[in-house]
Amino acid sequence: MKKIVFTAFAVFILNILPFLFYPELLLHYKTITLIIAACCIWLTQPAFSMKETKENKEEDKFSILFILLAASVSIVSANIEWANNFPAYESNDTITIIGLCMIVLGIIIRVWAILTLGKYFTATVVVQQKQTLITSGPYKIVRHPSYLGAFLSIVGCAVFLNAYISIVVATVLMCSCYVVRIHAEEKALVQYFGNEYVQFSQKTKRLFPFIW
Repeated sequence: MKKIVFTAFAVFILNILPFLFYPELLLHYKTITLIIAACCIWLTQPAFSMKETKENKEEDKFSILFILLAASVSIVSANIEWANNFPAYESNDTITIIGLCMIVLGIIIRVWAILTLGKYFTATVVVQQKQTLITSGPYKIVRHPSYLGAFLSIVGCAVFLNAYISIVVATVLMCSCYVVRIHAEEKALVQYFGNEYVQFSQKTKRLFPFIW
């Protein structure tokens, strides 16, 4: 129930409130599409609390808060940019389709990663007792597929809206946050798994296949 309430609150703040002065866009197919996508993203996000964040601050470095802030700014920025430039930003159907594909692919990758990791998937950086190193499924492709999925979905929202400035903003913000997050997370994983994780890291890239 808490997750449903949080999802409704997040969707209202990020996907509805930016159109307060553009009510004609609330029923636009792009707005509705992004609301549906946002519900999928937030409902599959593991629940977390400030208590959990504080308890794991040494490992997490409050990175989850920076990620949520960066994602929120990216989404609001894209919505406002699109609304301010409507209908001029409706001209490129190809870019719109690419953006939609990014969103869908991102959600699929993220859900796949969450299901593969199962009970070991957490919102904050924490290694659980008796945790095993998962190297199957999407983890064969990159070491942090859930972040790749989130990145594709969030940047994809800006691409879907043809919000070109926000594409750059979202890319810079999300990459910056994930670099910090991955550094903190991999430090904890190496401490727990030792050489097993080092060997795994030599076989797969961190976030982007064949790149990094």
